[in-house]
Amino acid sequence: MRVVLEAGVHDPYLFDRIGAELAFLARIESITHLEPGASPPRAAVAITIDDARLHIPFEGLIDVAAELERLEKQLTRLRAELQRLEAKLGNQAFVGKAPAELVDKERNRAAETANAIRELESQIANISRLG
Repeated sequence: MRVVLEAGVHDPYLFDRIGAELAFLARIESITHLEPGASPPRAAVAITIDDARLHIPFEGLIDVAAELERLEKQLTRLRAELQRLEAKLGNQAFVGKAPAELVDKERNRAAETANAIRELESQIANISRLG
């Protein structure tokens, strides 16, 4: 794993002091110092510790295309499930004749599925920015 260290303004020499120890403890293959004013890696997660920020680039850690394909399949499945639940709940014969507990259960499942879809769409958007 590669890491980019962005030292804070209060301690610009943090990199010199902790670089080797950090690399050893976290099994980091390389630590690069981000020069003041330079942009951090675009596709990276940032971890802030006090006045410093570690940027861990995703490049090479995940196959973005494969992950997007997997998430899109999951999204398609969830959308079909939500459509099925909404059709069931839109059927007045079902709503009128089914026990209230069952109708409530299906409404809860529809709400949970809609939430899962929103979360998955957010994940897809975030991962799309990595590629």
